Amino acid sequence: MSRVKDIDEIRTEFPEDASVLVTGTCTETIGSLHQELLWSAVDDDEAAVVVTTEDTAEGIRRRFDRSAAFTSTAGLAVVDGTPKDRRHAEPERNVWKTSSPVDFGGAMLALRRGYESLAVEYDTIHLLFDTLTTPLLATDSSTLMRFAHQVMLEGGSKTGLQLFPVCTNVTSNSDVTKLKHLSEGMIEVRKRGGTRQVRLRGPPETPNEWLDLSEQGHEFDVRGFV
Repeated sequence: MSRVKDIDEIRTEFPEDASVLVTGTCTETIGSLHQELLWSAVDDDEAAVVVTTEDTAEGIRRRFDRSAAFTSTAGLAVVDGTPKDRRHAEPERNVWKTSSPVDFGGAMLALRRGYESLAVEYDTIHLLFDTLTTPLLATDSSTLMRFAHQVMLEGGSKTGLQLFPVCTNVTSNSDVTKLKHLSEGMIEVRKRGGTRQVRLRGPPETPNEWLDLSEQGHEFDVRGFV
């Protein structure tokens, strides 16, 4: 019989500033795990950057506004990588828009601006990338790996937990392996008999068996974000 872990217990298996790959066959398998891990990581005096390739900045901010788990969108920066005609900045809302999911130059500039803005008030800034699958399907693997590596380094000394979901049903095993080597930890997700299970890859003391994920009490609205 599998042991049961809740979100907080999973998060504490990794260092506070770890970059963690979250893998599952598809978005339905991963569910809202990466968002819930972000909620678990961000304390009241900490901030977060969300890089989104599938939902707009407006949608992300509305979702954070509705969440009781996030104190204020003042501690939120959004890098919007959904397709649009041009790059656009809204610094008063800490929203930075690139032209597409593969506008990597624009994304790095936007990410830097988001970090710089939050760093004025916050010492720890967490990162959630909604999915690496979208840009990976639209560009070559080596370019995406270089970009992902840059993203992981951008937070510098203020870096908190970094989360990078990827869907394995449309990603080659070699690309998943490369991303695994870039990151400092990994959470594999699967479903068995209607139960979501996770297996953790991290420090030597990290349990490596499949664990049932306790999903009670998590009310994050994931529509349009997984």
